[in-house]
Amino acid sequence: MNVFPLRADTYTVANRCYRRNPYRPQAAKQPDSTDYGDTPDLYGDEPDVSCKFNSSDERQLKINNGVSGDKRDTKGKANVDKKQPNEKTAYKTEDERILVYDNKWTSEMYVPQAFLGKLIGVKGSTRMDIEKSTSCRLKIPRNPGENLVVTSFSGLESVQICLDRVEDLLLSFRQTTHYSHFVSYPLQDSSELQTSFAKFKEAVLASPNIPEATRNPNLFIKSQRLHCTISMLRLLDDRDAEAAKKIIREALDDLKMNQPIEVEVRGLSLFNDDPSETMVVFANVEHPQFQKLADCINRKLIGATLAFPSPGNDSSQSVVIHMTLMNSKYAAQAAATYNRRAFDATALLDEFGCYNFGKAVVDKATKKQFYYKFIHFQVVINCFSDDSKGGYKVFHETSFHER
Repeated sequence: MNVFPLRADTYTVANRCYRRNPYRPQAAKQPDSTDYGDTPDLYGDEPDVSCKFNSSDERQLKINNGVSGDKRDTKGKANVDKKQPNEKTAYKTEDERILVYDNKWTSEMYVPQAFLGKLIGVKGSTRMDIEKSTSCRLKIPRNPGENLVVTSFSGLESVQICLDRVEDLLLSFRQTTHYSHFVSYPLQDSSELQTSFAKFKEAVLASPNIPEATRNPNLFIKSQRLHCTISMLRLLDDRDAEAAKKIIREALDDLKMNQPIEVEVRGLSLFNDDPSETMVVFANVEHPQFQKLADCINRKLIGATLAFPSPGNDSSQSVVIHMTLMNSKYAAQAAATYNRRAFDATALLDEFGCYNFGKAVVDKATKKQFYYKFIHFQVVINCFSDDSKGGYKVFHETSFHER
């Protein structure tokens, strides 16, 4: 933790930023037995002279209730009211994530089942390290749907630091997982793009200026898989999937369209700076409104930690909307080696760098009931597995309709 006063760590609660002071372990708070109130009345048990209730009345009351001296009547035992145990009342703290009752601070947070083993660590090492350094106790959920419970008797700050530690670990775990899905707009239904892609592939394979390794037909994407990639996802469970669906729905609902969007697919680009060590070749997809939609979806997904910015970028930068043409992963899968090898795309860019694939309408305007015009926009979450037609399997489809 940074202890320099002018560069202190911070945390946010209810849109307010607070300084994170260095944590100093302290002993659990014990109830204070010192009584600072008034001196007890030593004669409080004696009857008041002005009170009409005397000791004989008290004896008669005990007899009526089935109690005589130190002996208790078994018949009258059922008539004696039993005191209900004191129920613990939890109170909110300045941190909305944490509750406190009986000098015990507690909080719950969701942890995907796939990360529970990593959170525990080898022989419980990671869990014990967190508990020791924050003076907290972690109760690992045993059943799906249950939350991780964090408790501490040391104070609010120790629970906050423990939650921060766990959140940082979960974020690092998620960043190292493989992509499971991707958000895209399908382009396989565009006849113009299908024809242009087929001609491009044929021209590249027939060009004598391009190295033989680059003219490998297995490097090219299948025509039935053509799509505009918007964002890459790491979905671990149903909860992540529902969150991604909700984000895409909100982004489409915020979109205001009054005419069909016609994107232009032109020019080749790479994700790396060295063309001689290329892994992916893609075509540029350009349209201001489509770019705005993609940026909105991507920022929301990054904010929910379902997606992450590209290396060297941040969430404020625009998404590189692209139509993948060639990928070394396809050749590795076809060879069943799964060992990706870079290829030289220098001559490919020199000869086909400005190739025009044409235009595609990414929404459909239709007529319904005479005067009603509907704009249909479709965003898809795909799996990496194949469907029955050889394309990517659709995991979820969200459409936008505007009248």
